Amino acid sequence: MQQFRAPSVSLDVPDGWQDASTCIVTGPKVMGFRPSVVVAFTLSVLDPYLKRHVDIQAAEMQQKLAGFSLIQRSDALQMPFGQAIILEYLWNSPEAGPLHQYQMYVLAGQALYTLTATAPVAQWQALQPALLGIIRSFRPQAWPPPAPPTA
Repeated sequence: MQQFRAPSVSLDVPDGWQDASTCIVTGPKVMGFRPSVVVAFTLSVLDPYLKRHVDIQAAEMQQKLAGFSLIQRSDALQMPFGQAIILEYLWNSPEAGPLHQYQMYVLAGQALYTLTATAPVAQWQALQPALLGIIRSFRPQAWPPPAPPTA
């Protein structure tokens, strides 16, 4: 048995199970919408080539997100913990209206992290420093976590 720990929970899970968690942090409501940063994590990457994975994700977003408009896409960036590719785009959410999203896909070893910052288009400029500051602070953690020291 191993222990899974997140900021607000701790679970004992059978050996062989793995973390596939999603972390969401939100800011105060702005115009009825909470800006957010979502970090999705998986150890089982279907395609180990980050560029191809991002190509597939971008094509799916273009098909599924109303009014999808790509602002920028970076080449692969070498980060201290792995490779990253950044996508930035706009789209029209039926529930929230026009949204601005900034995504950073990170392949760190066998783990894929997808970080997504989201805010209304009208508020992006004001919220951008906080949202991108959160994304820049990203550091992957080891899984499974090290065992706590014994007394």
